[in-house]
Amino acid sequence: MRPGSSRESLHTDTESTSKQKEHAWRPAPVERLDNASSQETYTLFRPGDVFTHARSTELRRLEPDMEGLRHGDIYEALVMPWQINRKDVNQPHGSEWDPSLACDFWVSTDVGKISFSDADARHGQYHKAIGSEWQHYADVLEAPGNVGGFHACCVDTGQPDARWTLVAKLADFGIVLGRDAGVRVEFAALVRNDSEAVVASTGVHDECRALFLVDEVTLPSGKLVLGDPTDIPEAGENGSLVPSGMGAGWYPVFVSKNAKQEICRITVVFHQSRAAKMFKEFPPAVIL
Repeated sequence: MRPGSSRESLHTDTESTSKQKEHAWRPAPVERLDNASSQETYTLFRPGDVFTHARSTELRRLEPDMEGLRHGDIYEALVMPWQINRKDVNQPHGSEWDPSLACDFWVSTDVGKISFSDADARHGQYHKAIGSEWQHYADVLEAPGNVGGFHACCVDTGQPDARWTLVAKLADFGIVLGRDAGVRVEFAALVRNDSEAVVASTGVHDECRALFLVDEVTLPSGKLVLGDPTDIPEAGENGSLVPSGMGAGWYPVFVSKNAKQEICRITVVFHQSRAAKMFKEFPPAVIL
């Protein structure tokens, strides 16, 4: 059945054909299978495999001539020329997230970009109130949250000199604040090169559709600092930048581990629908 088809439309098409040819074949009615399995079929990829696979463009649902393009090659041409700004840095960001969201850290931006960079900092959550210095919180629950000011975090992977790949997935954000938001970054993920931590699936958990390579990254210290590049100048100078969905906002960070309990992926999510689909362990036990 074609996407968008229905039992009614099939019946109507058949009736129309029958009027032209009385001997026209009438298909059996379309029926819903109430006992169909709810599990998705999925495959896990290493980040490099997604872009070097013989069927890379098919896997990512791209035209063949886009195979070698990176995120920076196409984003500016696709994105709608507007984004959300925060009028007063003393006030919270307008981002709204499920209060029960089980993320590991939070990060914010006012320039619409997040920096992924190596820097010497303590593992944990950071917050800087207006006119104050950065304050460190080992426990994210002790941080003040979305109350204004600026937010950043540091993830100590415990794996100095490991090689990582930064990827970004694009998606149509639909209507935001009464306007067509168009194509934006749904999430950005730093994935360890030797880890199968990118999900290709037949359902809603698929991460490969419109997935693009942003950069190849090495973390000499083993630590990753995430933040607005203007709030953390030293990070902005040597960091890899990813546009942050709708622009200014407060965004969740998810840290995923492999079967050996090693960090294998760090993801910043920019759209609510993706936040509920994040996996904290790879391989995931099951996809529902």
